[in-house]
Amino acid sequence: MGKKLGLFSHENFDKEIIDDLLNLLAKHKVDYTNFFLGLTNRDLVDLDFFENKDYKEWEGVYEDRLKLQGKTSMEIKKIMAKSNPAIIPRNYLVEEALKDAVEKNDYKKTKDLLEALKTPYDYLKVDKKFMKSPPKTLIPYRTYCGT
Repeated sequence: MGKKLGLFSHENFDKEIIDDLLNLLAKHKVDYTNFFLGLTNRDLVDLDFFENKDYKEWEGVYEDRLKLQGKTSMEIKKIMAKSNPAIIPRNYLVEEALKDAVEKNDYKKTKDLLEALKTPYDYLKVDKKFMKSPPKTLIPYRTYCGT
């Protein structure tokens, strides 16, 4: 978790900072992957959460913590980029690819997804369409063995 946040060292209060963040993400139902992607590079995702009052308060504590380690912003972003993928194999992406393959004999989405998953940490190479949060549904998503 430290690397996801750009921490090179450990301080006694890091657990509290991390716990506070995780509680905020849960409270506001923020997409975990896209939050960390946006924390690493705000240009890649559009999350209203970054303007939220609760987040802004946490961000102040986080920025103070980053200053304690004496690393440049480039060094911090570099470790974060290695720990926060631009793409994960989200269920809706996999299902879209499988549906096209099975129903239309069209493997383009499958090939595109597999190609993107080869380099999940290469922010410049991954198409932004793969960085979108899953669509909201009324029914909670359920996975089954073998998915």
